Amino acid sequence: FEERILQADFDLVWQQSLCGNVLLTARVRHDLGRVLRELVSNALRYSGGTSIAITVDFGEDGLRIVVEDNGSAFDTEAGSGMGKRIVASRIADLGGHVEWQRTPAGACRVNINIGL
Repeated sequence: FEERILQADFDLVWQQSLCGNVLLTARVRHDLGRVLRELVSNALRYSGGTSIAITVDFGEDGLRIVVEDNGSAFDTEAGSGMGKRIVASRIADLGGHVEWQRTPAGACRVNINIGL
């Protein structure tokens, strides 16, 4: 998905922190990759922004991912589109949950928490 971001002339900020050695199963890696691709795709298509920040934090209590664009088009009242349902389903299948937020500037922030 990094290539798609660069082709769209978006800036990418990637941050990660690890607590010890973290091993993810192939299924978890696959599902998280799909989720990140969906979130990046949505930001590129709908946000009206110019950058996306992805933070991945592997802590002792699990995995936390935050994806945030700098756009101004996110509407929490717009319902649940197919992409949101797919993301929520994949994360629920991994034992986690997703929270969708609108920042004060109108950008989209997605918080994902998965106990590992």
